[in-house]
Amino acid sequence: MFNEVASEGSVYPDAPVEALPESLADHAKARRSVVVLPGDGVGPDVMNACLRVLDAACPQLDWIRTDGGTEAKGKGSLTGLPKDTIDAIAKSGVVLKGPLAKPVGASGDGVDYLLRNIFELYGNVRPVKQLPYPGLPYAYSDIDMVVVRENGTASSEILEHMQTADVVQSLRLVSRKGSERIAQLGFALATAHGRKKVHCVTDADGPILAEGFFHSVFENVADEYPALDAQTIAIEECAQALLATPEKFDVIVSTNLHGSIVSDLATSLVGGFGLTAGAEIGRNAAMFAPLHGPAPLLAGQTKHNPTAMIMAGVMMLRHLGLVHQADCVEQAVRRVYQEGATLPEDIALPGHGAGTDAFGDAVIEQLEVVSPVFPRHPTKAFAPPAAKARRRAKSSRRLDGVDVFVEWRGTAEDLAARLEPFGDRNGFQLFMITNSGAQAYPHGNDLGDTTDHWLCRFRYGGKSGAAEDQVAPLLDRLSTAIRWMHVEKLTAFDGDPGYGQAKGAL
Repeated sequence: MFNEVASEGSVYPDAPVEALPESLADHAKARRSVVVLPGDGVGPDVMNACLRVLDAACPQLDWIRTDGGTEAKGKGSLTGLPKDTIDAIAKSGVVLKGPLAKPVGASGDGVDYLLRNIFELYGNVRPVKQLPYPGLPYAYSDIDMVVVRENGTASSEILEHMQTADVVQSLRLVSRKGSERIAQLGFALATAHGRKKVHCVTDADGPILAEGFFHSVFENVADEYPALDAQTIAIEECAQALLATPEKFDVIVSTNLHGSIVSDLATSLVGGFGLTAGAEIGRNAAMFAPLHGPAPLLAGQTKHNPTAMIMAGVMMLRHLGLVHQADCVEQAVRRVYQEGATLPEDIALPGHGAGTDAFGDAVIEQLEVVSPVFPRHPTKAFAPPAAKARRRAKSSRRLDGVDVFVEWRGTAEDLAARLEPFGDRNGFQLFMITNSGAQAYPHGNDLGDTTDHWLCRFRYGGKSGAAEDQVAPLLDRLSTAIRWMHVEKLTAFDGDPGYGQAKGAL
């Protein structure tokens, strides 16, 4: 018989523990359908073990098995994501997914990428918590944190273009929408999980405008959660602290770029990808999966460790509001590791490891006797916060000039001599030329070797700013003298420049 706390508030320490009825299903609010995407390689093996555990703890869930990945491509799906699978996910809103193979030599067209963008799964949530087994490859004793980062969807993307034959441009876009909702997700999750601190990770030496913008949005959202301790930490300091004092972290919120580094580093401290799971959260859908890859050489051998897949199921149960059931499954996993008699082959001593199914059986056996240890961070049912209609202050705008990116093989002085006559006919003047971000003209630094990609900044001389229709004539004139590839307007908002300065500008 399962033992569980007696009321919703009883997930807190010192609450009374009472016996449950014969089945945890008596506590379900309603039956729920979950889309199951077994994945590639060892995916079907670890998924089967996971589903058997979840069936034992939560028989009220209905599994909708779907195709995706290599199997779907073998049946004729060009993308590996059939329409029937997409429709099932849209209807259910919940996906339990095994590892999927990534396309070799390509990017942006894997099934994971498609799912992330079709359902706008903007938030990546990764709990990082130790299992109670001293033989695991970590040397830390008190790690229990959650990393929440942007997932690289449309509102936080990088656009790339070949500007010249020798230079690639990557435009990193940071939007208010994307920054707000990832910060909201972090604070809402911290509240639901009874956590106290939320760290915002930034890069003090990175792009000033982008990093400062994300941080300012984080601080605005933090004002809505006065009970939580909101702190800011530089990415370098965060990495050092994760290695030295990881117990200081509770919830970490970051952009996709820095969050990827932080979450992978934190995961390595508790045994790596094979033991941990993550969630990808959107407004209308959520996907739960192990962090490890498909390991195709082990496919069908039922030898792979299913811990991460089962922990993905635990995260899914909490997402569905089945918090007590999730606690029971997690505690059963922890007891198997603690007792050490049925450990997976990658954890146990050589020749003493248990296969995928045997480990799943051990977890199910523990479900019959488990008495969940009260979590340090009690969890409640959690859903992504609804988008808020935030009124934007009306901003005055002034067009100060333009940055024109040109292709040129020669010196900065010769380039300036060519461009200066074209900039003064309607108020624009050549103000600065940079190469690889460093000022080359006027008073240029000794740059040594330069690329064929130059930024030429034209400033407008009038106090009221240039008119929009003055930009095109400038570009038309420049086209007669130089090949230009890209242009950016230099706009001031409420009098503050919305553009950066060159490195080494004088």
